[in-house]
Amino acid sequence: MDSTQRREQIIGFSGVLTAFKLRSPNNDEWNNCKRKDTIFFDGERIEASKLNSVDRKSIVFFTYNNQKSTSFLWTKKGYNDYHQKYGQQITQSQLLEIQAFAFF
Repeated sequence: MDSTQRREQIIGFSGVLTAFKLRSPNNDEWNNCKRKDTIFFDGERIEASKLNSVDRKSIVFFTYNNQKSTSFLWTKKGYNDYHQKYGQQITQSQLLEIQAFAFF
């Protein structure tokens, strides 16, 4: 690859909230999310017992990793706040402050 081709390469980043479609978990997915050892709710680590007071329909984005036994759950407000803060261009120092999560 020559220097012109290198300059034209598009680099994309996929973050914790890169979603193809926002939706609430169904009952089985919600139960799977609640059974994980580590649970993040709107970016904050919480105890599983706190999910008992959360309506699953208030969740707009979720994912869980069976190998790492981790769930990530986001409400509409949390999702929008995250995108408002990190969805635009940010400095490298701000990028380094974002906690990375391994899904796979």
